[in-house]
Parts: sequence; C-alpha cells; structure tokens
Amino acid sequence: MWYTERMSDRAGMPAREPSPIDAIAVYFLVLAYIIYGGLLFEYIGDRYANLLFPLGIAAVPLAYARVGRVSFAKAFPRRRPVRRETCGALLLTFGILIVVISLSFLASSLFPGLSGADDYPITNDGFLYGVLFVAVLPAVTEEILCRGLILGGIRRSSGRRTSIVLCAAMFA
Repeated sequence: MWYTERMSDRAGMPAREPSPIDAIAVYFLVLAYIIYGGLLFEYIGDRYANLLFPLGIAAVPLAYARVGRVSFAKAFPRRRPVRRETCGALLLTFGILIVVISLSFLASSLFPGLSGADDYPITNDGFLYGVLFVAVLPAVTEEILCRGLILGGIRRSSGRRTSIVLCAAMFA
C-alpha cells in the first residue's frame, strides 16, 4: 500500500494492476534471460556465481513491475502465513527430502552402475550447494515469477481455475 501511494506520487501516474499482456511479456523476458543468462553463467563457470542465476529469474518480474508501473501490492500479493500451514509445509518438505535421499541410496546400492553421479558436477560441490542451487533458489524465484506477476496478470482475464492451469502450463 505504501509503495503504491509513493509510486503514484513520484511518477505522476498511479500504479496499475498486472494485465495478461504483462504476464506474457514477463514470461518471454524470463525465457530470454534463462537462455542468454544461462550461457553467460556457464561461461563464467564459478559455482558461487551460479547461485546468482536463479536470483536473476526473480529480478526480471520485479524489474518489469517497477519499470512498467505495475502495483507491487497487486502483482505480488502477500498474506501472513498460518502457523499450521507453515509447519505442515516444512514437515512435508523434510519428509519428501528423506524419502528421495533414501530412495537414491537404495537405488545406488542395488544398481551401482546407474548412479551417474560423476556426470553431474553439482553433486561434487557439496550437499548445501546442491540444495540451494537445485531446490531452494529455483522454488523461491518460481514463486515470485509465477505466483506473482504471471498468475496475477492471467487471473484478470480468466477464471481462477483456468488461470492456475495456464500458469502451471507456462511454468512447465
């Protein structure tokens, strides 16, 4: 609320709600960033610099909203999480992590030739780096991108279920 008011006072134009055009534009801007930014980060090759790549994915919709005078409050709605939902999500996350790690150990012990860990350098960089690069940062940036500007823009032109399905298809 405070950002919207300050933005309309400073820029002379009120901040607006995200539109379907905004959603499509952000989607293609992110695709371009993934292609060209991915090439740049691959060229750099530093494993810690690669952690910045997913953050750039989140920066695209945030910068678009800023430049396009899209209301942050409308594009990126926030609500205080319910304690029960938060605890359930954490338990589910750790439960899935334990199941995936257990299944990978079981599969590698039963089929030692199929592990393929040597083919993926991310596994050689340590567990914390792998969790950050593969699980945490992409999930956070996807939430900012898809749940924020894209879903908010699509929701203005279609129903709730249709917009969720379209947003999921775009992300997939």
